[in-house]
Amino acid sequence: MIVGLRISEKGLSEAMSMSSGEGTDEERPLESWKEISEYLHCSRRTGLRWEAELDLPIHRLDGTPKARVFAFKAELDRWLKEKLNHSDEIRKGRDARRFRLKRLFPASAICFIILSAAALLAPRFFSPPLPPLPKNKLTLAVLPFDNSSGEEALDAWKTALPDLVITDMAQSRIVDVVRITDLYRALVSLRLGEVDRFSDDDLKRISQETRADRVATGAIQKAGHDLILTVSVRDPRTGQKPRQIQADLGGESGMFAAADDLSRKIKRALDLDLRERSRDVDRDVRRVSTVSSKAFALFSRGYRLAGIEKYQEGIALLQQAVEIDPEFALAYKYLWRASINTGRKTDESAYIRKAVEFFPRLSERERGDLTVLFYRNYDKNPAKEKEALERLWRFHPDDRFGGIALMDLYIEREDWGKALAVAESGLAANRKEMIFVRGLVRCFENSGRADKAVKTLNEFVRANPEHPYWLDAVLLRVKCSLLENRFEDALADIETLAARYPGREMSNFSDRITLHIHRGNFAAAEREIHKVLEGNGVPEILKGFLRLEGDMLLRDIRLLQGKVKEASTLLKRAAVFAASGGGDDGSPRPQMTFLHCELAYLHRISGDFAEAMKEVEKAEAALQPKNSTSWNPRWFLEIVKEKAIILLEMNKIDEFHRLVLEVRKTIAAQPFPKLMRVYYYLLGQGEMKKNNPEKAAEYFWKAVDLVSVPGLELEGADPCYFYSMAQAYERVPRRNPILALSMYEKVILPTTNRLHSGDLYARSMYRIAKIYEGRALDSDMSVQEIQTSKSKAIEYYRKFLELWKDADPIFEGEIKDAKQRLAALGSE
Repeated sequence: MIVGLRISEKGLSEAMSMSSGEGTDEERPLESWKEISEYLHCSRRTGLRWEAELDLPIHRLDGTPKARVFAFKAELDRWLKEKLNHSDEIRKGRDARRFRLKRLFPASAICFIILSAAALLAPRFFSPPLPPLPKNKLTLAVLPFDNSSGEEALDAWKTALPDLVITDMAQSRIVDVVRITDLYRALVSLRLGEVDRFSDDDLKRISQETRADRVATGAIQKAGHDLILTVSVRDPRTGQKPRQIQADLGGESGMFAAADDLSRKIKRALDLDLRERSRDVDRDVRRVSTVSSKAFALFSRGYRLAGIEKYQEGIALLQQAVEIDPEFALAYKYLWRASINTGRKTDESAYIRKAVEFFPRLSERERGDLTVLFYRNYDKNPAKEKEALERLWRFHPDDRFGGIALMDLYIEREDWGKALAVAESGLAANRKEMIFVRGLVRCFENSGRADKAVKTLNEFVRANPEHPYWLDAVLLRVKCSLLENRFEDALADIETLAARYPGREMSNFSDRITLHIHRGNFAAAEREIHKVLEGNGVPEILKGFLRLEGDMLLRDIRLLQGKVKEASTLLKRAAVFAASGGGDDGSPRPQMTFLHCELAYLHRISGDFAEAMKEVEKAEAALQPKNSTSWNPRWFLEIVKEKAIILLEMNKIDEFHRLVLEVRKTIAAQPFPKLMRVYYYLLGQGEMKKNNPEKAAEYFWKAVDLVSVPGLELEGADPCYFYSMAQAYERVPRRNPILALSMYEKVILPTTNRLHSGDLYARSMYRIAKIYEGRALDSDMSVQEIQTSKSKAIEYYRKFLELWKDADPIFEGEIKDAKQRLAALGSE
């Protein structure tokens, strides 16, 4: 396929002749922003924005940003008619200037409103909906061109012209292009960094290194007085005959037009669908980079040098580029990145602010990650960060950075429906990305689609047996199996991991123990803990972490058994060890905040409120302050929730209410609306203290509606919400025991964090048994229903007593009552 391209300067010659005074008044160009603004009846700033965003036809005499601008009235009128469709209103605005001053202001104001609305709405009206992405997008690598022309001045364009094509094609939604830095790093690693003529073997190696489906090579040659560029597009893996594109260049001044045309022709050469090509995102490359060819050539060299960590040389060239074009947003973006890598904090902040200032001069993909990180790390604004992420995902739903960041944002907000949509599109485009797999599994589990979660993991495990995150995928599948009480499936995966990683029991340390705990085999769980902690095969770096993990698991077992004192001793030992630096080995370890908060809870259920308050205060002291970047609102609320309940138990009602108001204020300031469950939970507890269970139930319902099951980390929801709701129902006059029963049953579900809250788990067994016992005495029930209820009551009393057969004396009342009731039921 041979196609010709010629760059004409006829328009520029005509402009020059017109600007010198030739032509009629209608033909005479508008020669400054002042004249252009008056003609359009808008400000200069609005004109600049329309030029960048809506292709307002503005010309510059030498193509540089500082050059004198001019525009043709006929072109502006045509643009108004095609783009904004409100030229009549603008003409009325211009005519209004002939009237007296008192009538000028209202007319101008109306015109300004119309213009503003049109500027905001025009992209929506004149841009068709974005089509879905192709199912199998091709990836293209555009390699450096060979300069066979003999023109030494064109040597810089051996890389600058392909870089211009890459910059242009990076906008595309229907084809991926290997980015400049990634490509240059690959070439350098293959020792082809300075090569511009590539053998077939070179092309195969480049294709493998960059994962490119197609590669484009080119040569600039001279034919008489003309410069001809021939570009070949091929699949290096098949050896098929390349598709050729030929273009005539007009020197440096024609490079931008040539790059735009080459991009379109390359898409045709890739046999991309005509309809997809016609609807692809494709602004002129000068509108997503710079209007100065010299500035782009400097940018190209600087960008490449910075990409291989030659930051000083790269920064110097990028700085020269922005001196030529002070609005060169893309150059500012990579000056910002280079400044980060060289530790230039002041420059880093200045450059990203410059890039954001001129962000209309960036493509959607280049703009996306820049604005997200700006509003996340510099001008902190969660709302604008979210808006930027959603915009990036709307244009490029296969973008890895944008997809992961937006998915994580929705997951953190527990917005499972939106997170699921992002995770599905992200995984479809990034099949080997474990982050999307993990996110998708969490979304499916929290949407009640556990079968889909397991199917997703099964597909990933089967398709990627050598993937570095294969282990993570299998461990996640173990967790999903435990959530569904599929113990045999969990055990099979645990044994597979043990066989594949012999001597590395710590790889599934907690899951193997959790499996034993779920089955009620506490002795086996304890043996596993001691086996790992006392084994010789444990790497030194993990010993501290495993010791803390072991104490936490033993604490869970003791609490399930009703042994609160022993659980407290284990936590205190863990807190002392962690405070001394134990476990600080690069592995995750329990925070001091968590340990002290857990100790406060144990003291509270033991009735020692003074000690509970001391531990809460230690937890508060260990938490990062609110003005810290690492401050965690979820940890803060956990501490405050525990503190509020302790105050309530101590009858410090005024302090309790002040803390509840602080909770509401804190949540309102956060972008996590579902955390309001903490506020409603505390209101419900306050009503329970006032012996108003009906009002308490209303608040608890609001809290339960905001609970995610199984939760953010698939560890399970906090059962306190369901347990409190059940207690309220039991105390409501004219109560309906079925409602209470349903909430107690939620506490003992595997999707609730029942093992970590073992006391509520055991107590729910006891309460379920009492409800079934009461139903067995209901004369309105059939004989069969009465017998079923009686059997259920016996079953749950036995489960409860088996758990708490050696519980602490503080639980003696419940244990004695359960034994008496079980004996009575057995004697009937």
